[in-house]
Amino acid sequence: MPRYDDKLKEEARTLFLQGLGYKTIATKLREQHEIKLSHTTISRWASKEMWQHVLNKQRSAIRSETNSTATRSINRHIKTLQAIQAKFISQLKEPQYEIRPAEMVNIIRLLLQLEGAKNVKDTLIEEVAEKLPEAMKKAKISKKQINRTIRYWVEMVKDFN
Repeated sequence: MPRYDDKLKEEARTLFLQGLGYKTIATKLREQHEIKLSHTTISRWASKEMWQHVLNKQRSAIRSETNSTATRSINRHIKTLQAIQAKFISQLKEPQYEIRPAEMVNIIRLLLQLEGAKNVKDTLIEEVAEKLPEAMKKAKISKKQINRTIRYWVEMVKDFN
């Protein structure tokens, strides 16, 4: 049984951690280094040095970091949306809208496209539905304008489904 140097084993380990299988690794190293090397040798190295454990830890770290990044991104977008929503609500007593209801709906639609944010739609609709009438009353907006705004909002929300 030939002895292989640590550099070759490390190269095999790197390929394994990149997701390649034992046979693919053996074939690739045979072609690159013009040596005899079987996939069972690669498998033995992997077993002895616990490559699968390292790969699992690596994947777990990637999943965790991806989840954290997605969560931070979603939270950032939600905060932005909430700031726009607050501005939208505060401007309702003004005759001219800086942020139009249609723009508000588009902002919510963009937020809905965020990866991992499946429940955002219902949460936002509930929050706006709950707070919008109250905010308009506090802003002393006429009953007619409140009804018109709510009707317009309901029509646009129907388009979400």
